[in-house]
Order: sequence, then structure tokens, then C-alpha cells
Amino acid sequence: MGLTSDCGRSNHTGHAKGLLTSLVTFLLLRLGSAQLRVVGPDHPLTATVGQDVVLPCHLSPRKDARTLEVRWIRDDLSETVHQYRNGEDLYGEQMEAYVGRTELARDGLSAGHLDLRITGLRPSDDGQYVCTVEDAYNEAIVELEVSAQLRVVGPGQPLTAAVGQDVVLPCHLSPQRDARTLEVRWIRHSLSETVHHYRNGEDLYGEQMEAYAGRTELARDGLSAGNLDLRITGLRPSDDGLY
Repeated sequence: MGLTSDCGRSNHTGHAKGLLTSLVTFLLLRLGSAQLRVVGPDHPLTATVGQDVVLPCHLSPRKDARTLEVRWIRDDLSETVHQYRNGEDLYGEQMEAYVGRTELARDGLSAGHLDLRITGLRPSDDGQYVCTVEDAYNEAIVELEVSAQLRVVGPGQPLTAAVGQDVVLPCHLSPQRDARTLEVRWIRHSLSETVHHYRNGEDLYGEQMEAYAGRTELARDGLSAGNLDLRITGLRPSDDGLY
């Protein structure tokens, strides 16, 4: 009886050890799959010379990055654009072309955001940027396309409207840019006189043609997306022409 009892206990113990080993192995595999990754946007960013731009990047899973080392690098040059470590910006290895023009956004670090802000874009800033982080097993590549010139684009065909109607003259910036802080002027092409004048959030009427007084409006709802549409109310025969 005693021998039978010991044998059974031994079998149960061995089975329990096997389960424990399997459980530990499973947990190790699960932990190994939760590696820290660096994630960037899945599309190129576009901006214009002179603008400021933010290159987005974040950790996955989310992790407080305030005590980590973060380095942004120009992919084609393998040189440092910005380096951050444990609460401090380090400029010893920074490319001369970026001196005074970069900033790692601090407000998002605790949530794992590693966004880099570059001010006063130059044509030479065009290219690929790599975001790297210590302890992460990969890196993120962000492509920045810098347009050397901002273009103003109108419709490809004439607009038609009847006397007494209201009309919207469409116009937009390319590449798309927030126009709320810009100066926008609509002019009668044949007369070289101002139909509507807007600057940094305000309509300016000092130079407006008398014939358009009280009849023009720059559409505000589209300015942030680069739309510069002009609305003219109560059309008159004299409004016919090029703008």
C-alpha cells in the first residue's frame, strides 16, 4: 500500500512540474513578443521652404520616454539632426545645418511621443529622417518633401454667373498650407486695383475699390487648409473680367 501511494504522488508531482515548465515557457514567449517598437507615419510629409514642420514618431507599446535616449538622424547622411538623453538635449554631434532649428517636443514624451520640430525649412532639409531609441529593436523612417516654392492655383476654366447672383472665386495654395497668418490680396487684373485684402486674420479695406465695398468676403472656414476663396455678392455687369 505504501509503495502504491508513493508512486502516485511521484506521478502527480512530475505532471505538476511539467505544467509549471510549460506555463513559464509560455510567459517567456509572451514577454518576448512585447518588444518596444518605434513607429512613424506611413506616408511622406510635405511642407514648404520657410515653414516649420513636426516629424511624428512614437513608441509601441506606449512607454514614458523622458529617461530614454532618442536620436533623430538624416538617413542619407548618417549624421545627427537632434539628440536627447534623460531630460537633456545634446548638441555635440548635431549637424551644423540644424543648429538652433530643432526641438524634441517635451509635452508628449511621457506618453511615448518622440516628435521632432524643425523650424525655418530649407530646400536641403528634403529627405529621409530616422528616429532611433535605446532598447527598441527597430527604427522609424520619416520622409519629408520640401517644396521650394508655394504656388497659388485657380480653376482651370472660366466661371459663369448672372447679374444679381452671388459667386465664389476659388483659389488654393499648393502644397496645402495654413493661410490664416498670411497676406492675401484679390485684384482686378485689368485695373490692378484691390478687390479684397486680408492679412493675418483681418480684412483690410483701406485700398479696396469702391465698387466692391460691402460686397466681398474671404471664406474663413477654408483658410487653415490653404483655400483662399473670395465671395462676391450682388453681381453687377461691371464685375465681369479677370481676377
